[in-house]
Amino acid sequence: MKNSISLIIILIAVSLVVYENYEYSSLTSSYNNLISKYNKMSVDYQSLKMELNQSYIMYNKLIADYSKERIIYQYPSSNQSIVIWTIPQTIPSHQRKYWELLDTFVNHIALKTNATANVVVVDLGNYVNLSQGKTYFAVYNSTGTSFNYEMHLSQGCGGYVLVIFNRNEKLLLVTPNITATYAPTPFLTGNCSMP
Repeated sequence: MKNSISLIIILIAVSLVVYENYEYSSLTSSYNNLISKYNKMSVDYQSLKMELNQSYIMYNKLIADYSKERIIYQYPSSNQSIVIWTIPQTIPSHQRKYWELLDTFVNHIALKTNATANVVVVDLGNYVNLSQGKTYFAVYNSTGTSFNYEMHLSQGCGGYVLVIFNRNEKLLLVTPNITATYAPTPFLTGNCSMP
């Protein structure tokens, strides 16, 4: 009988040890899962924080480029150039980006790219043809990594579009420096002057 009681006590003790080990393993596994989730959330948080900081930088740059002092309160005949587009952009492989040029301004186009790009300036009718894959005529057409063009046809016509093509297999980085100087003409220019 004593042996039976001793055996029962030993079995209970072993069962408690096994149960404690099982609970410990289960808690350790849960803890490791929580740590893994925490680490992933920390990485996600850092990524979102970097994106937010980049957005904040771009926002401040945009506000600086389009400040009241430089555009709204600047007398047009002061003949000072205003900044139109200076925020770097990326263009995916075999895609394009377009920018409408200002009417009554000389548009000063200066672009740099990290790889060969094709830059064209077209009127609205030719932009429609370009968009539909049809033949189009460009008033400016250049291929390279650095582009400089003074667009005077827009002084009396609001119908021109700048298009940047990425014909590469990789992402294209475009660093623009586009400014414009108020210079209205007393007559229509370019495409707008045609009957």
